[in-house]
Amino acid sequence: MATPKIDIPASPNTVKVSIIDTTTRMSSIGAGPFFTPPIKGYEKMSNSPSYSFLIQHTASGTTRSLLFDLGLRKDWRNLPPVLVGAIDAMGWEMEIEKDVSDILTQGGVDPNTIEAIIWSHYHMDHIGDSSRFGPSTAVMFGPGVKESLLPGYPANPGAFLLESDYAGREAVELDFSSDSTGPKKWRTLQIGGFRAIDVFEDGSFYLLDSPGHAIGHICGLARISSGSGGGGEANKDVFLLMAGDSFHHGGVIRPSLYLPIPDDKTVDYKGVSCPCTLFKSVLPHGDETRPFFEPTITGTEAHSFHHDSKEALRTIEKLQKFDAQDNVFVVAAHDGTILDTVDLFPAQVNAALIRAWDEKVRWRFLADFAEAAGQPASR
Repeated sequence: MATPKIDIPASPNTVKVSIIDTTTRMSSIGAGPFFTPPIKGYEKMSNSPSYSFLIQHTASGTTRSLLFDLGLRKDWRNLPPVLVGAIDAMGWEMEIEKDVSDILTQGGVDPNTIEAIIWSHYHMDHIGDSSRFGPSTAVMFGPGVKESLLPGYPANPGAFLLESDYAGREAVELDFSSDSTGPKKWRTLQIGGFRAIDVFEDGSFYLLDSPGHAIGHICGLARISSGSGGGGEANKDVFLLMAGDSFHHGGVIRPSLYLPIPDDKTVDYKGVSCPCTLFKSVLPHGDETRPFFEPTITGTEAHSFHHDSKEALRTIEKLQKFDAQDNVFVVAAHDGTILDTVDLFPAQVNAALIRAWDEKVRWRFLADFAEAAGQPASR
């Protein structure tokens, strides 16, 4: 099938993006509450990272810096008691060496220069510890968060957020429904079926309303290179899409109608080295144009970590169109397959290498199905 159109408006403006390894590592997390059906040998997610993204926009000699997500806070046992108790009860293993504020400082970026921290959503492994940033740093989040989740702990003993996550700083809830939100106006538009906000009002960085996994879930779309306008493959703009928790495994978004399992690619990851075609036998439904998994249904007897699984599925279907583009690099928040391939902070994303990165990592997730495919693997 032809590559689908997503209609990102043309713009000569770009941002610089750095992918930050927050040092978060999460293990022993059951896959069932996130996606289904189960596949033999892949019952738990292990050693999952959590990324943060530094977005830097320069105009008229002035640089504005944003962060998209913060990973887990180092002192995670100081999270609201309802969360700490749930982590212990589920047997999740949480490791983290540094807060993002410390990583920035070590990389030569003053945390006090960050204009705003954008939460893809309110879950603990994304919002970090904003109290480590100065009061001039705002926090921004998607629709419905204020009404559904505030106030935080301890004002609300059962809250999932801490009051310190937002107190003493501007807290901005994004409004994708019109051209105004909070104290300023935003330019809103549609991109690839998503409602979008043009953050810097010049086409360099968008936020996409991507509901389903959590209340107020959003994605980020950064234009990191702008073509010369001469046409042709070499002059395409290059984008990085920060997918947050829109999907928790490559098998939730791939294969797709636009990206069937390739006949000419090899998996080389986690000790697995074999043709991608061998994993076609693992497809639960036998359809090479449908993903291995779907979001676990909300409200069923099997517990689901999705706020609205139907919306989550619609978001995934939209993201598949972005994923099919050869000039859009889609990064899910916990995708460990990219760690040894991409340039990490303090380096900036190299737009010239995006396609090479994508080619290398896109089908790596298949290695998780080695046992089901009858392939030996070292883990």
